[in-house]
Amino acid sequence: MKRVCLTVLAVVAVFGLGLNHPVFGITGETALSEIQKRYDSTADLEATFVQEYVGKVVRVPQKGEGQVYFKKKGMMRWDYRVPNQKLISNGQTLWYYQPEENQVFVSDLAKVL
Repeated sequence: MKRVCLTVLAVVAVFGLGLNHPVFGITGETALSEIQKRYDSTADLEATFVQEYVGKVVRVPQKGEGQVYFKKKGMMRWDYRVPNQKLISNGQTLWYYQPEENQVFVSDLAKVL
């Protein structure tokens, strides 16, 4: 939900959509309503991802790629092909699995985010 709200705010800021000013034949209020309807009718999401991370201390870029799955009520699963690892959450607990290390880290999701 936070990501949807941030996306909408970014669109409003970039395109200068006022809630009552028509742009492209619709108002911002209508656009928000349509986005909310789409979100409400979506139960889950699946996507392929590619990411690059540069740490603050060790400034070496690290790349990751794989498949991500989201389900309402805060559930998510990140299946990385590169590096081989998994992040899984049921909305309350986060599991970070590293098969090569034969280990799992379990955290309270609220403390991680």
